[in-house]
Amino acid sequence: MRKIFILFILFSSSSAFAQSKSDDFSDSAYSKISISRDSIEDMEIFSTTTTTQSYHIEYSENSGQGAILIDERSIQTSSNASEGMIGQIILSARVSDKRNFDKILWRDTLTANAITYYEDYFQSDAYGCCGAEDAKEIFRYDDGKSILLRTSLLSKVSVPNTKTLRYIGFLSNNYASDNVNTAYNKYYGDTLLAGIVTYIDPRSLSRQLLIIRFKNKLLFDSLGIEILDSVVLNPSEKIDRDHIQTYGYPQEKELLLWSADKNSDPSAVSGFSIDLYVGGDDKYTIEIPIVRDKIDISKLRSQWFTFALDK
Repeated sequence: MRKIFILFILFSSSSAFAQSKSDDFSDSAYSKISISRDSIEDMEIFSTTTTTQSYHIEYSENSGQGAILIDERSIQTSSNASEGMIGQIILSARVSDKRNFDKILWRDTLTANAITYYEDYFQSDAYGCCGAEDAKEIFRYDDGKSILLRTSLLSKVSVPNTKTLRYIGFLSNNYASDNVNTAYNKYYGDTLLAGIVTYIDPRSLSRQLLIIRFKNKLLFDSLGIEILDSVVLNPSEKIDRDHIQTYGYPQEKELLLWSADKNSDPSAVSGFSIDLYVGGDDKYTIEIPIVRDKIDISKLRSQWFTFALDK
Protein backbone atom coordinates (compact mmCIF):
# COMPACT_ATOMS: atom_id res chain seq x y z
CA MET A 1 0.00 0.00 0.00
CA ARG A 2 1.41 3.40 -0.96
CA LYS A 3 0.51 6.77 0.49
CA ILE A 4 1.87 10.19 -0.41
CA PHE A 5 1.87 13.25 1.82
CA ILE A 6 2.74 16.68 0.44
CA LEU A 7 3.26 19.73 2.63
CA PHE A 8 3.77 23.25 1.31
CA ILE A 9 5.33 25.92 3.51
CA LEU A 10 5.10 29.47 2.27
CA PHE A 11 7.58 32.01 3.58
CA SER A 12 9.15 35.32 2.70
CA SER A 13 12.74 34.86 1.55
CA SER A 14 15.38 35.66 4.15
CA SER A 15 17.07 38.05 1.74
CA ALA A 16 13.92 39.63 0.42
CA PHE A 17 13.55 42.99 2.07
CA ALA A 18 10.38 44.23 3.73
CA GLN A 19 7.94 45.52 1.13
CA SER A 20 8.14 49.27 0.73
CA LYS A 21 8.51 51.82 -2.04
CA SER A 22 12.22 52.14 -1.28
CA ASP A 23 13.05 48.45 -1.76
CA ASP A 24 16.05 47.83 -3.99
CA PHE A 25 15.01 44.21 -4.49
CA SER A 26 12.20 42.04 -3.22
CA ASP A 27 11.12 38.47 -3.85
CA SER A 28 9.50 35.50 -2.12
CA ALA A 29 10.05 31.76 -2.24
CA TYR A 30 8.64 28.53 -0.90
CA SER A 31 9.68 25.26 0.67
CA LYS A 32 8.05 21.92 -0.07
CA ILE A 33 8.28 18.44 1.38
CA SER A 34 6.91 15.30 -0.24
CA ILE A 35 6.81 12.02 1.71
CA SER A 36 5.89 8.72 0.11
CA ARG A 37 5.30 5.62 2.19
CA ASP A 38 5.47 2.03 0.99
CA SER A 39 5.87 -1.36 2.62
CA ILE A 40 7.91 -4.42 1.80
CA GLU A 41 6.93 -7.40 3.94
CA ASP A 42 7.00 -6.02 7.50
CA MET A 43 9.14 -2.97 6.73
CA GLU A 44 7.74 0.50 6.17
CA ILE A 45 9.76 2.53 3.68
CA PHE A 46 9.64 6.30 3.65
CA SER A 47 11.05 8.37 0.81
CA THR A 48 11.33 12.09 1.47
CA THR A 49 11.98 14.88 -1.04
CA THR A 50 12.48 18.42 0.22
CA THR A 51 12.66 21.54 -1.92
CA THR A 52 13.99 24.79 -0.46
CA GLN A 53 14.86 28.13 -1.96
CA SER A 54 17.16 30.81 -0.61
CA TYR A 55 19.02 33.93 -1.71
CA HIS A 56 22.57 35.07 -1.07
CA ILE A 57 24.36 38.36 -1.70
CA GLU A 58 28.04 37.91 -2.59
CA TYR A 59 30.80 40.03 -4.09
CA SER A 60 33.52 39.28 -6.65
CA GLU A 61 36.49 41.52 -7.26
CA ASN A 62 36.90 40.02 -10.74
CA SER A 63 33.38 40.56 -12.07
CA GLY A 64 33.38 44.35 -12.02
CA GLN A 65 29.66 44.04 -11.30
CA GLY A 66 29.53 44.84 -7.59
CA ALA A 67 27.04 42.75 -5.64
CA ILE A 68 25.92 39.41 -7.06
CA LEU A 69 22.54 37.96 -6.06
CA ILE A 70 22.50 34.16 -6.08
CA ASP A 71 19.19 32.30 -6.19
CA GLU A 72 19.59 28.77 -4.81
CA ARG A 73 16.93 26.05 -5.23
CA SER A 74 17.84 22.78 -3.53
CA ILE A 75 16.04 19.45 -4.13
CA GLN A 76 17.13 16.59 -1.83
CA THR A 77 15.77 13.03 -1.68
CA SER A 78 16.46 10.43 0.99
CA SER A 79 15.02 7.11 2.13
CA ASN A 80 15.18 5.03 5.28
CA ALA A 81 15.78 1.98 3.04
CA SER A 82 19.12 3.19 1.69
CA GLU A 83 22.17 5.20 2.72
CA GLY A 84 23.08 8.58 1.31
CA MET A 85 21.05 11.36 -0.22
CA ILE A 86 20.38 12.23 -3.84
CA GLY A 87 20.70 15.96 -4.40
CA GLN A 88 20.33 18.58 -7.10
CA ILE A 89 20.90 22.31 -6.63
CA ILE A 90 19.83 24.85 -9.22
CA LEU A 91 21.67 28.18 -9.10
CA SER A 92 21.30 31.47 -10.92
CA ALA A 93 23.32 34.64 -10.41
CA ARG A 94 22.07 38.15 -11.12
CA VAL A 95 23.69 41.56 -11.16
CA SER A 96 22.40 45.07 -11.68
CA ASP A 97 22.37 46.46 -15.21
CA LYS A 98 19.74 49.14 -15.72
CA ARG A 99 17.79 48.15 -12.63
CA ASN A 100 18.60 46.31 -9.44
CA PHE A 101 19.57 42.68 -10.10
CA ASP A 102 17.83 42.66 -13.48
CA LYS A 103 20.61 40.90 -15.45
CA ILE A 104 21.24 37.14 -15.39
CA LEU A 105 24.97 36.56 -15.06
CA TRP A 106 24.97 32.75 -15.23
CA ARG A 107 22.91 29.65 -14.43
CA ASP A 108 23.96 26.15 -13.42
CA THR A 109 22.56 22.88 -12.07
CA LEU A 110 24.82 20.92 -9.72
CA THR A 111 24.66 17.36 -8.42
CA ALA A 112 25.17 18.27 -4.77
CA ASN A 113 23.67 18.16 -1.30
CA ALA A 114 24.72 21.55 0.05
CA ILE A 115 26.24 24.89 -0.96
CA THR A 116 28.55 26.93 1.28
CA TYR A 117 29.39 30.54 0.41
CA TYR A 118 32.90 31.80 1.16
CA GLU A 119 34.53 35.14 0.52
CA ASP A 120 36.38 34.14 -2.68
CA TYR A 121 34.28 31.24 -3.99
CA PHE A 122 31.29 29.06 -3.29
CA GLN A 123 31.53 25.33 -2.65
CA SER A 124 29.19 22.45 -3.46
CA ASP A 125 29.29 19.34 -1.27
CA ALA A 126 28.27 15.90 -2.53
CA TYR A 127 27.98 13.65 0.50
CA GLY A 128 29.74 10.30 0.24
CA CYS A 129 27.59 7.21 0.55
CA CYS A 130 28.39 4.10 2.55
CA GLY A 131 31.59 5.41 4.13
CA ALA A 132 32.96 7.15 1.03
CA GLU A 133 34.47 10.62 1.27
CA ASP A 134 32.53 13.79 0.57
CA ALA A 135 33.43 15.50 -2.71
CA LYS A 136 33.84 19.28 -2.59
CA GLU A 137 33.88 21.45 -5.70
CA ILE A 138 34.58 25.19 -5.65
CA PHE A 139 33.33 27.74 -8.18
CA ARG A 140 33.87 31.39 -9.08
CA TYR A 141 31.16 33.94 -8.34
CA ASP A 142 31.60 36.08 -11.43
CA ASP A 143 30.98 33.37 -14.05
CA GLY A 144 30.04 30.21 -12.11
CA LYS A 145 32.98 28.27 -13.56
CA SER A 146 34.43 25.33 -11.66
CA ILE A 147 37.85 25.88 -10.12
CA LEU A 148 38.69 22.61 -8.41
CA LEU A 149 37.10 19.31 -7.37
CA ARG A 150 38.61 17.54 -4.37
CA THR A 151 38.07 15.16 -1.49
CA SER A 152 40.94 16.61 0.59
CA LEU A 153 41.07 19.88 2.46
CA LEU A 154 41.80 22.90 0.27
CA SER A 155 45.37 24.27 0.38
CA LYS A 156 46.39 27.76 -0.79
CA VAL A 157 49.68 29.36 -1.76
CA SER A 158 50.06 33.13 -2.11
CA VAL A 159 52.81 35.72 -2.53
CA PRO A 160 52.49 38.66 -0.09
CA ASN A 161 51.82 42.10 -1.57
CA THR A 162 50.79 40.65 -4.95
CA LYS A 163 47.61 39.15 -6.37
CA THR A 164 49.31 35.79 -6.95
CA LEU A 165 47.25 32.92 -5.59
CA ARG A 166 47.17 29.16 -6.20
CA TYR A 167 44.76 26.47 -4.99
CA ILE A 168 45.73 22.84 -4.42
CA GLY A 169 43.49 19.83 -3.82
CA PHE A 170 43.56 16.04 -4.00
CA LEU A 171 40.74 13.95 -5.49
CA SER A 172 40.59 10.37 -4.26
CA ASN A 173 40.72 7.38 -6.52
CA ASN A 174 37.33 5.98 -5.57
CA TYR A 175 35.54 9.26 -6.33
CA ALA A 176 37.37 10.09 -9.57
CA SER A 177 37.12 6.59 -11.02
CA ASP A 178 33.57 5.81 -9.84
CA ASN A 179 31.78 9.02 -10.86
CA VAL A 180 31.38 9.71 -14.56
CA ASN A 181 29.73 13.13 -14.29
CA THR A 182 32.70 15.15 -13.05
CA ALA A 183 35.31 17.45 -14.53
CA TYR A 184 37.64 14.45 -14.43
CA ASN A 185 35.38 11.97 -16.23
CA LYS A 186 38.17 10.81 -18.56
CA TYR A 187 39.47 8.79 -15.58
CA TYR A 188 36.14 7.09 -14.94
CA GLY A 189 36.65 3.35 -14.62
CA ASP A 190 40.43 3.56 -14.19
CA THR A 191 41.11 0.61 -11.89
CA LEU A 192 44.71 1.63 -11.16
CA LEU A 193 44.03 5.29 -10.35
CA ALA A 194 45.37 6.34 -6.94
CA GLY A 195 44.24 9.97 -7.12
CA ILE A 196 44.55 13.34 -8.84
CA VAL A 197 46.34 16.45 -7.56
CA THR A 198 45.04 19.74 -8.98
CA TYR A 199 47.29 22.83 -8.96
CA ILE A 200 45.42 25.87 -10.30
CA ASP A 201 45.39 29.65 -10.66
CA PRO A 202 41.79 30.53 -9.67
CA ARG A 203 41.86 33.75 -11.69
CA SER A 204 43.09 32.48 -15.07
CA LEU A 205 41.96 28.86 -14.44
CA SER A 206 45.32 27.73 -15.80
CA ARG A 207 45.92 24.39 -14.13
CA GLN A 208 48.05 21.28 -13.94
CA LEU A 209 46.81 17.83 -12.96
CA LEU A 210 49.13 15.23 -11.51
CA ILE A 211 47.72 11.78 -12.24
CA ILE A 212 48.93 9.22 -9.69
CA ARG A 213 48.40 5.55 -10.56
CA PHE A 214 49.30 2.30 -8.86
CA LYS A 215 51.91 0.24 -10.68
CA ASN A 216 49.74 -2.88 -10.38
CA LYS A 217 46.39 -4.08 -9.05
CA LEU A 218 47.99 -5.89 -6.11
CA LEU A 219 49.22 -2.56 -4.71
CA PHE A 220 45.77 -1.04 -5.12
CA ASP A 221 44.17 -3.93 -3.25
CA SER A 222 46.75 -3.83 -0.42
CA LEU A 223 46.44 -0.09 0.21
CA GLY A 224 42.66 0.06 -0.13
CA ILE A 225 40.48 2.62 -1.87
CA GLU A 226 40.85 5.55 0.53
CA ILE A 227 44.61 6.02 0.67
CA LEU A 228 44.99 9.71 1.45
CA ASP A 229 45.86 10.75 5.01
CA SER A 230 46.73 14.41 4.44
CA VAL A 231 48.17 17.08 2.15
CA VAL A 232 51.04 19.15 3.57
CA LEU A 233 52.76 22.17 1.98
CA ASN A 234 56.48 21.93 2.72
CA PRO A 235 58.59 25.04 1.85
CA SER A 236 62.36 24.95 1.63
CA GLU A 237 62.98 28.48 2.99
CA LYS A 238 62.74 29.06 6.76
CA ILE A 239 60.93 32.39 6.31
CA ASP A 240 58.22 30.51 4.40
CA ARG A 241 58.03 27.64 6.90
CA ASP A 242 57.27 30.25 9.55
CA HIS A 243 54.30 31.56 7.55
CA ILE A 244 51.93 28.65 7.08
CA GLN A 245 48.54 29.82 8.27
CA THR A 246 45.57 27.76 9.41
CA TYR A 247 42.17 29.24 8.69
CA GLY A 248 38.46 28.50 8.70
CA TYR A 249 36.71 25.25 9.37
CA PRO A 250 37.81 22.62 8.70
CA GLN A 251 41.45 23.50 9.35
CA GLU A 252 42.67 24.43 5.87
CA LYS A 253 46.18 25.75 5.21
CA GLU A 254 47.70 28.72 3.36
CA LEU A 255 51.39 29.06 2.61
CA LEU A 256 52.61 32.67 2.34
CA LEU A 257 55.80 32.85 0.27
CA TRP A 258 57.49 35.75 2.03
CA SER A 259 60.72 34.74 0.31
CA ALA A 260 59.09 36.10 -2.89
CA ASP A 261 57.49 39.19 -1.27
CA LYS A 262 56.22 41.74 -3.86
CA ASN A 263 57.37 39.57 -6.77
CA SER A 264 54.34 39.31 -9.06
CA ASP A 265 56.09 37.10 -11.63
CA PRO A 266 54.32 33.68 -11.62
CA SER A 267 57.72 31.98 -11.58
CA ALA A 268 58.13 33.27 -8.02
CA VAL A 269 55.69 30.55 -6.92
CA SER A 270 58.46 28.08 -6.25
CA GLY A 271 60.61 26.45 -3.59
CA PHE A 272 58.09 24.18 -1.90
CA SER A 273 56.62 20.73 -2.27
CA ILE A 274 53.14 19.26 -1.98
CA ASP A 275 53.55 16.25 0.31
CA LEU A 276 50.88 13.55 0.10
CA TYR A 277 50.76 11.15 3.03
CA VAL A 278 49.10 7.97 1.85
CA GLY A 279 48.37 4.48 3.07
CA GLY A 280 48.96 5.25 6.76
CA ASP A 281 52.70 4.70 6.35
CA ASP A 282 55.46 7.28 5.80
CA LYS A 283 57.13 5.07 3.21
CA TYR A 284 54.30 5.84 0.78
CA THR A 285 54.73 9.63 1.10
CA ILE A 286 54.81 11.43 -2.26
CA GLU A 287 56.78 14.71 -2.31
CA ILE A 288 55.73 16.76 -5.34
CA PRO A 289 58.07 19.71 -6.10
CA ILE A 290 56.72 23.03 -7.35
CA VAL A 291 59.38 24.75 -9.46
CA ARG A 292 58.70 28.10 -11.13
CA ASP A 293 54.92 27.68 -10.79
CA LYS A 294 54.90 24.19 -12.28
CA ILE A 295 54.56 20.67 -10.93
CA ASP A 296 57.96 19.09 -11.56
CA ILE A 297 57.84 15.31 -11.99
CA SER A 298 61.33 14.97 -13.46
CA LYS A 299 62.71 13.57 -10.19
CA LEU A 300 59.59 11.84 -8.88
CA ARG A 301 60.36 8.18 -8.25
CA SER A 302 58.31 5.53 -6.50
CA GLN A 303 58.23 1.75 -6.38
CA TRP A 304 54.45 1.89 -5.85
CA PHE A 305 53.16 4.70 -8.10
CA THR A 306 53.53 6.15 -11.58
CA PHE A 307 53.13 9.87 -12.34
CA ALA A 308 51.87 11.80 -15.37
CA LEU A 309 50.83 15.40 -16.01
CA ASP A 310 47.56 16.49 -17.59
CA LYS A 311 45.58 19.71 -17.97
